[in-house]
Amino acid sequence: MRNDRYSIIEKREFYETFVYELNNNLQKMGLGWKVVLPDHISDGCVISLQGSPEKGSEIFPFVAYNRHTQLGEPLWLVVRNSLEFLLRDDRITKAAFKEMGVLSPNLVVPTLMNAKRNQEVLDNFPHKLYGDGDLAIVLRIIYHSTDCLLEDMHLNLRVTSEMLNEFGMDFDTLYQWSLDNPENQRAVSVEPFGTEPEKKDIYIMTTESFYWGASAFLYKEKVHELSDKLGGDMILFPTSINQCVALSNKNRDGRKWIQETLYDSKQNGFQQREKDLSDYIYVYSRKTDEIRKTSQRMRQKPKVNKNHSR
Repeated sequence: MRNDRYSIIEKREFYETFVYELNNNLQKMGLGWKVVLPDHISDGCVISLQGSPEKGSEIFPFVAYNRHTQLGEPLWLVVRNSLEFLLRDDRITKAAFKEMGVLSPNLVVPTLMNAKRNQEVLDNFPHKLYGDGDLAIVLRIIYHSTDCLLEDMHLNLRVTSEMLNEFGMDFDTLYQWSLDNPENQRAVSVEPFGTEPEKKDIYIMTTESFYWGASAFLYKEKVHELSDKLGGDMILFPTSINQCVALSNKNRDGRKWIQETLYDSKQNGFQQREKDLSDYIYVYSRKTDEIRKTSQRMRQKPKVNKNHSR
């Protein structure tokens, strides 16, 4: 009986601390909203959001408590993930961005999605097809906090037709605006994949936050710089919405290693389908300065060259 009573007190203290930290972080984000616990606290109680013009997703503090006590997640991580969940709906994200002053064309970035697997989403948002209709360019406002405990929090808002009207731009104009934005260009990261022999001269194109970073290869200056480094034509593996792997078209060993790695990952059940971007290999021609999709699938087992198999 004593243990049960202690557990209830401990749980209530966690709930109150959890709500305090949520409100502290909402304030850091520049929002005048707050979350409150109900008068009667139980395992099934729900935290309510006040001050927002839109209703947020329901947060059950009991779930946060279990993640903290049973899974060992630190409080700051539980709070950050709960904030992401609270603000995940587009309507409340837009309301939050508006109040935070980040609903601006200067914060729009281009992102890539698989067109076929996201057709239902694309039917409702402005976009531009890429790679013979394999991919779709979707514009988003992506929020990055300057606070050290919130810097990895991922909030993004897809640009709608209504937002284009508010910005006074059509899709193509805003897309080019985002590519020309110096801040977006600065955020592009092109780094070596690793130092091991099989990873030599293989590069990861992404963004500093590694979030929706596959669009790095849409920035032509970055492609030119990498092409100069690798000596001309390149092979591109847009493996994930967050990154693109690039290497010289002459790097046969590197290409073979990438395909074997992707194939093994798929066969062993490690493939994250929800984060996959394309199923196809792309190539860049320095002569035409164009990137195009090939008919070669990136996750197929590479064919063994019989001349080198002995």
